[in-house]
Amino acid sequence: MKRFLARHQDVITGTLSGYDRILFRGIFRGLSHAKGLDAFLGSQGVLLKDFGTFAETQSDQIKAHAEAVARAAGRPLIYLPSAHEAKEDLVRRIAAHDQIREGLICVLTCVEPCRSYEIRRDAQARKLRLAKADRKCLFVYCYYLDREFGLMHVRLQTWFPFDVQVCLNGREWLARRLDRAGVAYEQADNGFLWLADPARAQKIADRLLQFRWPALLAAFAKRINPLLRRGQALAAQHLYWTVRQAEYATDVMFRDAASLAAIYPALVQHAICCFTAEDLLRFLGRKLHGNFTGEVTSKTSRRPEGL
Repeated sequence: MKRFLARHQDVITGTLSGYDRILFRGIFRGLSHAKGLDAFLGSQGVLLKDFGTFAETQSDQIKAHAEAVARAAGRPLIYLPSAHEAKEDLVRRIAAHDQIREGLICVLTCVEPCRSYEIRRDAQARKLRLAKADRKCLFVYCYYLDREFGLMHVRLQTWFPFDVQVCLNGREWLARRLDRAGVAYEQADNGFLWLADPARAQKIADRLLQFRWPALLAAFAKRINPLLRRGQALAAQHLYWTVRQAEYATDVMFRDAASLAAIYPALVQHAICCFTAEDLLRFLGRKLHGNFTGEVTSKTSRRPEGL
């Protein structure tokens, strides 16, 4: 990137680097392995034979809380019969139709695969034991139009070990900060086409690296998980946060369309020669797997409006 910017510095008016979409995952480390969960159940006075009933009770609290959150905000709670439905597209339509400017947009629920636990009978030892297992359970999605981060969501697994994810958009955060700072800009989706003061915008974008993320993310988690409240089962547990996915992008602003058009064919050719089908599918949010039988092809075509 540095070599590219140096080579074309005479036609580049500014750059902006920063986080785009960031997906955080929060887990309870003490519940993420069978021995830890076994110890937790012991602290709650729950026998392994009663694990299913206990887990269902906790799950019901989360579901009831999701309904209460939607009802209190006067927003819809929608069950999606398919986990593959484009949730964000649906949410954007709801926000536009209801003219939501801030706050909860809606609560979505759907059944999705999860990594959880089951009780197995150890015939040799003549006792029950906990074991990790692939299961399906209900997930709750709370979508917000946040004052700081714009469109975002918090996703909660309603069955042990109650993993949570928070998805934020760094560029939406930056746009709101630029508005407050009085820095003019033009934005298209997550890209900035023009900045009145690129250097100042970069300094503001860099502040995102200094966030006290654990405290902020824990606050989001408490909105959706009632088990974290005082006196509840998970009140003494602490969420451990990791970055599950992060998109870091650099916007390059050219002096005019002609300057970009002069080098654009070479950029397209380089992309086709150097990026693989896996790269392309990953960028589009798809995954290759052993049963994939399709074909991914790339081509360039010259049209009157360009490449």
